[in-house]
Amino acid sequence: MALTAVGDLLAEYGVMPGQCGACDSPDPASLHVPAVVALRDGSFAIVKERDAAGRITLRTRGEVASVPADDFAARWTGAAVWGDVAEGSSPAEPHLARHRFVQTMHTAQQVALALGLAFLLAYCYVAHGLWHSWAQTALIAAYGAGIYVTYLLVLKDNGVHSAQAERMCGVIQKGGCGRVLDSSSSRLFGLYPWCEIGLTYFSVSLAALLVCPGCTPWLAAFAVCCLPYTVWSVAWQRFRIHAWCTLCLTVQALMWIIFALMLLGGQFGSLWPVPARAVALAVCYVTAFLLLHHMVPRLNLYERPSD
Repeated sequence: MALTAVGDLLAEYGVMPGQCGACDSPDPASLHVPAVVALRDGSFAIVKERDAAGRITLRTRGEVASVPADDFAARWTGAAVWGDVAEGSSPAEPHLARHRFVQTMHTAQQVALALGLAFLLAYCYVAHGLWHSWAQTALIAAYGAGIYVTYLLVLKDNGVHSAQAERMCGVIQKGGCGRVLDSSSSRLFGLYPWCEIGLTYFSVSLAALLVCPGCTPWLAAFAVCCLPYTVWSVAWQRFRIHAWCTLCLTVQALMWIIFALMLLGGQFGSLWPVPARAVALAVCYVTAFLLLHHMVPRLNLYERPSD
């Protein structure tokens, strides 16, 4: 069915599709290249070329590999689809001008968003005098790093391929991040992903620091509350899952770094009586998490291009 859809897409682009079905003993030498092929594990690959020695170059899940013809034949079902351009024809993408316009607008939107966020960060940083404190300046960097790492975790938890996430996950143990995220303990009460909780924590903390630096003592208090989780998570990975998630360990290291910055920078203060802004900060954490948890399943993450 999937290969038939590829053939229909080629025809839509003005390319004559060719197709062969699955067989017991496929012959790689008879395969037209380039082609999209079905593999025995249920996945698909793009065969880019076949060299003089018979080695097959194929692309799977963003990775390019060159394998011997015998190895490829053992993995290939024999089903494939390819395209032939008829003499005198001019294949082209339908509605190309419209697609280019949409792509340009998407790029402009991302640039405008990045510039807007950078401007707001710089404005709050200067307007609220955060540059006077080395600790608060370092906290901005730590919270920003936490947002990036937990964002990669959210992508991985939702099955979105990210080259950067895959590279980072393989630093300590290849496949460790997947094993940890697939465990039921990767969700609070079995319902709420810890990666979404982490993304909320770092995002709201950074926003609170930039907008209301006076609530830093309460950010420090919340940072202390996060430390027991880091100990539990490391012990859980070591003794229960027997796998290491590099991204998760990075998040936990950042939480200890934030605590150290708070402590060394003298950011702790009087916590009693509880001011209204402390209650508002707690409400912001809960509300932002519930909003994120509500929105993530509804985002079309699978159309987001991998980095």
